[in-house]
Amino acid sequence: RFAKKRKDKDKDKDNKDNVDKPDNKSKYIVSYRNFFKSNSNFYLVMDNAGHSLFDFVVRVHRYIETDKLEISEWHKFVKVIFKQILLAIEYIHSKNVCHYDISLENILI
Repeated sequence: RFAKKRKDKDKDKDNKDNVDKPDNKSKYIVSYRNFFKSNSNFYLVMDNAGHSLFDFVVRVHRYIETDKLEISEWHKFVKVIFKQILLAIEYIHSKNVCHYDISLENILI
């Protein structure tokens, strides 16, 4: 299964026409498969990693509010996720890549 991300060309005029496939050896990074463009958009084809962390957090907070999940268990899980995020960022930085929009919506679990 693959996920496709669309990027509006007009908002990203400095983007290169060709994107090289990165050397992706980290288990915390979604694999990039391909790149193509249309007249108005850029598309990245990546492995499907599931859902955004934001959607997951919203769902978990409903469980906490309805006493289906203890907050202490959630805190343990957050520590694991945070460590994995830091490892992913450390990996991309080691490849001289930076991410300009790290947010819960852009982290896939």
